[in-house]
Amino acid sequence: MLKKIKLVGSHYEIGLTLGKILKKEHRYPPKYPQEVLEKSRAYEKQVRIYAPDLLDEFKGIADGLGIDYYIPVTLEASPYRFETTSCLVMAISGEHTKSGMPVLARNHEWVEKDSKNLRLCYTEPDGKLKSLGFTFHWPLVSRYGGINQAGLALSSNSATFENTGPGIMLNLATRWILDTCKTTREAVEYLENMPKVWGETYIVIDKENNIGVSQ
Repeated sequence: MLKKIKLVGSHYEIGLTLGKILKKEHRYPPKYPQEVLEKSRAYEKQVRIYAPDLLDEFKGIADGLGIDYYIPVTLEASPYRFETTSCLVMAISGEHTKSGMPVLARNHEWVEKDSKNLRLCYTEPDGKLKSLGFTFHWPLVSRYGGINQAGLALSSNSATFENTGPGIMLNLATRWILDTCKTTREAVEYLENMPKVWGETYIVIDKENNIGVSQ
């Protein structure tokens, strides 16, 4: 069953809300060895450059759950987190649809146990754009697709899982774009400039029917 979450306030306050939700439902992140937590620091440094406010959400989650800050960082910002899946994302421009409106579609190749944890998040961070996006029970800071109040929609997927070194995971890049970008051009420029971790593909559409692909 699709579950809905409303997240409003500063990024830290949003993180606290997420921590309380997870605690109430007795949901805790995986346990990682200290060696893995240490490795995640290199990825945190990249997030601090390219999506800095999201670190406040990790801090809020950690405080809300009473866990080490680097546990949510490892889970959402690094490739050391959990089993991965591949997905299909496609877009059709308005000139090829009956309505004249663009279409963005996504097929997610489920890890079966995650199918019951799909979450629809209404997010309204202070000073950022409101958005509707989806994610899974863990992680909750992340987004894998959505649309924001500026009319920008996007979805992301992984093509390969070869780790190319510290960078921004696609789930956090997608969230940051929903928080901050109003046009396809802005989103693609952000994606082209940031270091990526895996083989990643993003499809972006804005309200002017501009479609962008970044790989």
